[in-house]
Amino acid sequence: MLHYAPGWDTGTKPYPVILVHGAGSDANFFADPKRDGSITGLMQYLSQRGYKVFAVTFAHPHGDNYIQREILADVIQKVKAVTGASKVDIIAHSKGNMSARMYVSNVKESWGVDFGKDVRRYIQLGAPNGGIDFTFRNPNMAWGIMTTGGFGPVPYTYMLIYGLWYNTTYHSIYTEGGAYPGQLQMLARWDSVYPLNTTQQDWYTTYYGGWGFASYSYGINYAIKEGGNLVNTLQNSPVDPSVEIAVLAEDYNYINGVPWETTGPSDGLVFVKSATDTSAMTKSGAKLLAKDVYHLNHLELAYDKSAMDWIDAQLSK
Repeated sequence: MLHYAPGWDTGTKPYPVILVHGAGSDANFFADPKRDGSITGLMQYLSQRGYKVFAVTFAHPHGDNYIQREILADVIQKVKAVTGASKVDIIAHSKGNMSARMYVSNVKESWGVDFGKDVRRYIQLGAPNGGIDFTFRNPNMAWGIMTTGGFGPVPYTYMLIYGLWYNTTYHSIYTEGGAYPGQLQMLARWDSVYPLNTTQQDWYTTYYGGWGFASYSYGINYAIKEGGNLVNTLQNSPVDPSVEIAVLAEDYNYINGVPWETTGPSDGLVFVKSATDTSAMTKSGAKLLAKDVYHLNHLELAYDKSAMDWIDAQLSK
């Protein structure tokens, strides 16, 4: 679904902007960040400054990144057609950076379209450039998801919940479950950089595989293989040299007042080292305009004034 922000046809800036949301979300992340109408977000901020703003909503909030890459490629063609622009600027948040990065690096399936050299600037917000291992590193989160009816992948096919064993394959990150193909593709191991939290339930068997006291996990290596090790592919696929890049990471791990990722500097979900891992992108000559770290959490980039000012500055260079 392609969203047209107010002022898309009257904006004075020469390059249209396409906003790409992250996992479990949609384009409203940029327009109504708190989902209660209490604040406006990046979409309105940029529109009010003369940008022609568009946003995509992917049909599957945790969908396959190869498919979402093709959807984004189609969106770019449509935006170019309705605005008459030859290039666009992309701003992607979190998982949305997988499809955006794949497009500008020409990582695709055999049936995918080639990069059309039609992206001027690519701005990353909280990007998992070096991958994530959050699902396997934070097993306690799985019990929170399953006991509250929350959303998000769990690393288990069997779990002991309230004293009873349950088959939780349907909610698992693996292809057997099938609900989280895009999450599989973002995985990478970080245990050699940041030690695992040994106080969490079944921490060892969750990460490395096997039966724990209250769960069964195939382990992160199995999951990375199922996801095609896409992070490694991207690490070996530079961004096209015609594209300029700007990267904003965050290092405040409290989300809704609760510390999420605690084993290393992070925004609550993505390690700072992962989000700021830009060396692979620039190997073929793509220009890095800026790389900064703000004291924000993973969700605040959609409405924090300092972050939005930073984004405006990168677009205006």
